[in-house]
Amino acid sequence: MKLLSAFYSTLLLSLAQLSYSADLAENVYRSIRIIEPKRNQKIQRPGEFSVIAESRPNLKSGDRMQLFLDGEAHRIPNTEGRFSVSSVSSGQHTLQVKIIDQGAGVLESSAVRTISVE
Repeated sequence: MKLLSAFYSTLLLSLAQLSYSADLAENVYRSIRIIEPKRNQKIQRPGEFSVIAESRPNLKSGDRMQLFLDGEAHRIPNTEGRFSVSSVSSGQHTLQVKIIDQGAGVLESSAVRTISVE
């Protein structure tokens, strides 16, 4: 009887852990990527362009995308993943988009993309 009871306890614990893992998996983003501008794209002066990003799966309620230009937060986070950038100086610059939650915690980050403004 004790053996059977131990078996059921172990089974219930395993099922609880699987359920918890499935809940976590539903809250994880598989990817976020920058679609525009293209990698190593050359932007003509006056340095105005759009950044478009997408996440997989789509953003969950309360989460936002934040653009980082040269490592600094740029523009207001939004749910569309579209950002207008203007008045960027000549030279090479890095772009990255991050998914942030309501507490501004980073959930996922895109690869860093380098562009040139000429």
